[in-house]
Amino acid sequence: MLIRPRSGFLALCLACCFLTSSAPLTRAQNLTPAGTPEAGASINAQAFQALIASNKPIFILDVRQQDEYDGGHIDRAVLIPLNVLADRYSELPKDKTLVVYCRSGARSARAVAFLRANGFANAFSLSGGFMGWTEFQGAKK
Repeated sequence: MLIRPRSGFLALCLACCFLTSSAPLTRAQNLTPAGTPEAGASINAQAFQALIASNKPIFILDVRQQDEYDGGHIDRAVLIPLNVLADRYSELPKDKTLVVYCRSGARSARAVAFLRANGFANAFSLSGGFMGWTEFQGAKK
């Protein structure tokens, strides 16, 4: 059912809310508001495994905290916690596919939205995060 606002004010409010909620994250926002990547900006564990096996140039970015990384991480992953990504994203390569992960996928989705807004068209969030990846790896054995 389509709801049509009767007042111009309500239509303006709805439009403003939509634009505000869908706007890309900026450096000034420091990744604190929730954001989701555009459609197709995620990769599942099986596709990620195939990408690793393909030997194509990829960069694996872990956006969790140091203690989470120390507890286990994906081989070759570079740690840049989400809370400092806005200050350090210039360290990332734009010429490689970036696969970003966190614990479950929420932080990496926010990171990918930020990265794509800043010119990293080849950034993808690992669906299910590190938990999904370890579950996938365990199921293969």
